[in-house]
Amino acid sequence: MELVAFCVVIVITCYFFRFFMETGTKKNSKSFLLPLARITSDFIMLGDSAVNDRQVLIREFLLKLEYTGSDLGKAYSTFMNELGVPHARKPELQYEDVKFVRSYPYEIRYLFIRLLFKLAVSNDGIYRDEWDALNNMMVSIRLSEETIEQLIEEYKPLAPNRAKKKTYSKTAWKKRTKQQRDQQRAQQSEEHKKTAGGGGKAVVQQKVDLAAFFRVLGLPASASPAEVQVAYRRLALQHHPDLPKNADRQEECVALMAKINTAYRAIANSFN
Repeated sequence: MELVAFCVVIVITCYFFRFFMETGTKKNSKSFLLPLARITSDFIMLGDSAVNDRQVLIREFLLKLEYTGSDLGKAYSTFMNELGVPHARKPELQYEDVKFVRSYPYEIRYLFIRLLFKLAVSNDGIYRDEWDALNNMMVSIRLSEETIEQLIEEYKPLAPNRAKKKTYSKTAWKKRTKQQRDQQRAQQSEEHKKTAGGGGKAVVQQKVDLAAFFRVLGLPASASPAEVQVAYRRLALQHHPDLPKNADRQEECVALMAKINTAYRAIANSFN
């Protein structure tokens, strides 16, 4: 008899535990959206994104979570109402909300961090506080290293300039350029001797391609790494598809940024 009673208690406990878990993580439940909305509110407090852009981005996010019809309206109201509530806490991410979001399926966490990145982007790029918070959030909700690297690579051109960033002095750059030129000439001469002139074509083609990449960034082939970095950021602030001002030219900006990124990586590799 005692064994039967014990089994009944276990079954009831498991039922309520399962009910609680499903209620807490079901997309249509308010408790599912509140942590996401509160974290979003924290990020918005750090920046100054336009209200219209904010509304559009949040609606797109909810659509990606497959909210439709009346459920979409309820979810949108829950989200926007939470954003209008001033939270009596520091603007840092609240640990309990992050811990709750960490238990969500990976795809939802990924879509959510992309929402935060888009909300953080202004026409001036991403500010330092927001960039630091985004990096902390990616780690806190346990995104994979591969995903984190992909997002950083995608939004790096809009990231704030770091005060302690490595730079090259003008003298050091001239010296470095001369060394590279001498080394390239010696290598080209050696290849010419071995191939009776055939190997020189590859070097010439490489020079032509690199010059084309510099032109994409609007720079002469003699530009320094610092000048390349400045040009890259300037172009990203003009053509990045997530900039609010580029909402009406998404396809064009995606294609342009792919071209700019390819040129920048090729030039950066040539400096190493």
